[in-house]
Amino acid sequence: MANKFPICSVCTSWVQEPKPEDHLGLPLEPSKPEHDYGMYKKLLHQYAQKSGFPLPVYKIENEGFPHAPKFRSSVFIDETKFTSKFTFPDRRAAEQDVAKLAYETIVKDNKTLTGGPHIYQVHQIFTWLHFIHLL
Repeated sequence: MANKFPICSVCTSWVQEPKPEDHLGLPLEPSKPEHDYGMYKKLLHQYAQKSGFPLPVYKIENEGFPHAPKFRSSVFIDETKFTSKFTFPDRRAAEQDVAKLAYETIVKDNKTLTGGPHIYQVHQIFTWLHFIHLL
């Protein structure tokens, strides 16, 4: 059986397999995605469904050039508009950023409530009672 690596003549041990390194001699690590696409949009969508809100509506604006786009996103949920503070080179990242902003703001605000129904739910209840009264 042939050995893949020669024996080092100085220390008479096997030479270790070379590790991948970049041009600076630093070890390369697997790249990690900057954004978890779908996570916050999914959470915001689920929150809207569970709360009885209309589904979120996203609006994207390109503030850059066609060859170097800078996308900023806004989302409308429960008659409230959230706009991203940052711009991104792709639309999906811009939507994720604004979805994160909206979701975290809504969750934080709901934790400070007394636990009663949301104002949108109260409006639905009164509309339903008004409809029943008309029958």
